[in-house]
Amino acid sequence: GLYAAIDIGAGTTDVAIFRYCDKHAVKDVAYYMADTDLVGGDNMDISIMKLVTDGNNEITETKMKLLSYIRHSKRNFDETDGLFLYNKRYDSHSIVAATKSDLDRIYSHYRRTWGKGYQKEMRPDHWEDLNILLLGGCNKLSYVNRRFSQDNPSRDFLGIIKKLQLHPI
Repeated sequence: GLYAAIDIGAGTTDVAIFRYCDKHAVKDVAYYMADTDLVGGDNMDISIMKLVTDGNNEITETKMKLLSYIRHSKRNFDETDGLFLYNKRYDSHSIVAATKSDLDRIYSHYRRTWGKGYQKEMRPDHWEDLNILLLGGCNKLSYVNRRFSQDNPSRDFLGIIKKLQLHPI
């Protein structure tokens, strides 16, 4: 099958586009493209921090503690309840809006990498099904999962991907 492994780490997002073949008990992996971009969960944390501190960009010891607290609290993000930070609730729309440009950048990196991989084997019938392996801490965020499971990376290539399957790891 065809796979996109997307690891949204703290400081980088690593994307690999590959085919895993398991025919006749012979296992083989063919990589089409792999690339890294310097954007990740830390960028999202900083964007949330800017929301909490009303855009104040001055780096202080208090803000460094706040970043650590956000990183930990982000694991408990819930689209219904939002995010609680220091006994204050930030609704999910505010959190999603604050991190939108970071997620857009991560997703754009994935789409570019996918497009470069496709150009190595431009046979649309080989690209109809894509299994997305979503790794890293940010894959726990439901709106991140939704973006990768619903936004077709092949839209600039006549939408050749017909079926996306998300596998958060």
